[in-house]
Amino acid sequence: MWDLKLFVAGLAMGLAIAAPLGPVNIIVIRQVLAKGAAAGVIAGLGAIAADGFFAAVTAFGLKAILKFFAGHATAIGLVGGALLVIMGVVTARQSVAFANGEAKASGPSARATVAAFSATITNPGALLGVFAVFAGMSPVLRLADHPARPAVVLAAFAAGGLLWWLALSAAVSRLRHKLSANTLGRINRWTGIVIAAFGFALLFEILG
Repeated sequence: MWDLKLFVAGLAMGLAIAAPLGPVNIIVIRQVLAKGAAAGVIAGLGAIAADGFFAAVTAFGLKAILKFFAGHATAIGLVGGALLVIMGVVTARQSVAFANGEAKASGPSARATVAAFSATITNPGALLGVFAVFAGMSPVLRLADHPARPAVVLAAFAAGGLLWWLALSAAVSRLRHKLSANTLGRINRWTGIVIAAFGFALLFEILG
C-alpha cells in the first residue's frame, strides 16, 4: 500500500499542476502583495480544492463525472472564460491603499479563494492537465494494486499543491514591504489585465 516512491510521485504531481503560470498564480501573487503571505496561501486553497477534485475523480476512476466534464467542456469553458474576464476587470478596478505602512486591498480573502476555485474548476484544461499527469505517472502510481493507494496519492497531490502556494507566497512576501503605493497600484491594474487576458484567450480558443 505505502511506499516513499508513491508519496513523492503524488507530491511532484501536485507541484507540477500548481506551478505553471496561470490566473490562479496571478490571484495568489496579488493577495500576497496586498495582504501578506497568509492571504496568498488561503487563496491557493481554492485551487487545491478544485485540482484535488479532479485528482480524486481521476484516481478513483469516477467515469461518470469525467464523462460529464468532457461532454460539457465547451459550456464549462465559456463560463470559466467569462468569469476570468469579470474577475480581471473587478481586480483592475479595486483599490489598494496603504494603512500604517501596510498594503491593504479591498475585499475579503475568502473572495480570492472562491475566485481561485472558480478559475480552476471551470477550466477544462485543468482537468486535462490532471488527467495527463496521472496517465503519465500510472506505471509508478499502480493505483489498482491496493484500495488505499489512490487516497495516498490524493493526499500527496494536495500536499504538493500546498507546498507550492506556501513557497510562492513566502517568496513574494519578501518583496511586499519594498513596494510603494504607486507601484502596488500599477501591479494591481496589470494583474487584472492579465487575468482578463487569460479569460479572453480561453473564450477565443473555445469559440475559434
